[in-house]
Amino acid sequence: MDTDADVVTLWRPTGPEELALVEASGWREWPPRLPDQPIFYPVLNQEYATRIARDWNVKYSGHGYVTRFGVRRSFLDGYEVQQAGGRTILEYWIPAEDLGALNASIVGLIEVVDQYPRIEDRQVELLAVVAEGGGDRDARRIDLSVSARLGPGEGTVLSELEGLARLGLVTRDDSRGGPGGRWAVTDAGRMHVQQGARAARGADG
Repeated sequence: MDTDADVVTLWRPTGPEELALVEASGWREWPPRLPDQPIFYPVLNQEYATRIARDWNVKYSGHGYVTRFGVRRSFLDGYEVQQAGGRTILEYWIPAEDLGALNASIVGLIEVVDQYPRIEDRQVELLAVVAEGGGDRDARRIDLSVSARLGPGEGTVLSELEGLARLGLVTRDDSRGGPGGRWAVTDAGRMHVQQGARAARGADG
């Protein structure tokens, strides 16, 4: 049985495509590197991971995620910590051919602990309502559900949905009937819903 001393906590900033593959694995492993990606770079602190997710992943893929996972110290003992800049810019350089061994050394699950762009709590609640509808609710029905649960917002639900669409968190289907089109949550939006649910469980616990 692994103890806290046997496990090193690492973070990794990532974008939506890689994160989808992590989710498909059951949050248990990182996907194989692409041919032009010979090194896997997990980092040693959340601040550094946040900076990359917020400033780089968002710029190039629209969304950035900060993940956290534990790795057995016995595996990492075979690699040196690399300082890639300032004192806190610390990372491991894991060759692509060693990624399978790293995955086998992960303890527990890979977790999403933050994501960018950040949105308001009400917007997360709105995403949750849209997700419950599975793409079958028009803006008017969503408006009624949100108003009953949360009370009126600053603007109309339709304008809030349009703002979330600009962030890539929902999509609108105008080919189907219903006032304001039908709305569905994207994979990126679903991540916000899941993180909000985890935060709520933590607050209750």
